Amino acid sequence: YGEDLRLEVEARGVEAAGYQYRLTDQAGEEVEGKKVSTGYAWPLTPEETTRYSLTVNNGVCVEQDEIVVTVHPIPTFEVVQSQPKEATIVPPTTGTDPYVFQLDGASEPLEEMVFEVEPGEHYVVVYDANNCESTVVFVIDDVKEPIVIPSFFTPDGDGRNDTWEIGNLSKYPDAVVRIYDRFHKKLVEYNGTAAGWDGNYNGHPCVSTDYWYYIHIPELGKPVTGHFTLFRGDAK
Repeated sequence: YGEDLRLEVEARGVEAAGYQYRLTDQAGEEVEGKKVSTGYAWPLTPEETTRYSLTVNNGVCVEQDEIVVTVHPIPTFEVVQSQPKEATIVPPTTGTDPYVFQLDGASEPLEEMVFEVEPGEHYVVVYDANNCESTVVFVIDDVKEPIVIPSFFTPDGDGRNDTWEIGNLSKYPDAVVRIYDRFHKKLVEYNGTAAGWDGNYNGHPCVSTDYWYYIHIPELGKPVTGHFTLFRGDAK
């Protein structure tokens, strides 16, 4: 589909130079061509499978033949952003299965229809069973996932809410988190790869009360500060 073709007829014999040619499509419209050294040629760009009729006349005899040009539809598809650093290929609606997808000119094809990709402009090329191909250019926005700061936790050892964990913090490994008591004493400092705070200081459990946090994530700009509450089951 979309490729230019050249249909050429080779004429032979002592009277070949005087042959007359006529090519029509299936709607009966004549296709313009031109003489070439070996006979006659027509440029063709069919958008669908088309049957052509060829007539050759030497002034005495007339010969006719049919030529069918088969056109395979190119595969059409979409690529959409499904997560901040993830894209999903919407399966092709045309073309012939199986399909092979390649990202940004990579030699190895994509193994999954959902794949990780960095923010920016990218392209995916698809090849179908007929080796027809098409390309889709897409953009992954540099979306920053917000962190989710819990307002309390209950480190009772019951397996529920035992750790003060900041949601989505693991997506920012360079983050810095500091926790202070009400006297501005730093109790703990950790980065985005840590599991969170278990409510202990130097191996001893901290009392039920409010604590203050300082969170600095370079990707999100200025630091975030605030407080949360530690509840223990034995609090009076």
